[in-house]
Amino acid sequence: SKADIYNLIIQDLTEASTELQVVPTAPFTGKAATQATALYLLAKVYATRGWSDVAQPNDFQTAASIAQSLIDNRATYNLDLWEDY
Repeated sequence: SKADIYNLIIQDLTEASTELQVVPTAPFTGKAATQATALYLLAKVYATRGWSDVAQPNDFQTAASIAQSLIDNRATYNLDLWEDY
């Protein structure tokens, strides 16, 4: 079912967000999946599910919390917002 697929994606990305490296190391500098990448995708999945017919009551809040955490901890992940978007 759609709900099961969303749950599996969320489970996979949640695990990836703790298992992957924080910043890429050689030879994968700039090209490897990282914790920040998993968290970014996890936030997108929660936001997407929030608009679906299998939405959970806290999906948008969870997406916002994950995104805000990425912004607040951007130095940890060696990231920053674009200065001129």
